[in-house]
Amino acid sequence: MSTFDVQVDSSRANLRLEEMQDEVRDALIVAVTLAAGELEGAAQKASGDLLQVRTGKFVRSIKAGTRTGKTFVTGRV
Repeated sequence: MSTFDVQVDSSRANLRLEEMQDEVRDALIVAVTLAAGELEGAAQKASGDLLQVRTGKFVRSIKAGTRTGKTFVTGRV
């Protein structure tokens, strides 16, 4: 099983996404999207392993997504 540990010390991260080079920002978006997808898969597998799956609705309800804006990149599961 994968473990994710993400820590951001915002006092030391004074970069704004809008000030990043396009390639760096795009790489960050890809990294967040991939991490959210991996977490989604792990959550679905763990839920399926722990629960008696009857209809599969709960496992299918676990979704990942990525939102981006001028000042943020957010991955959510």
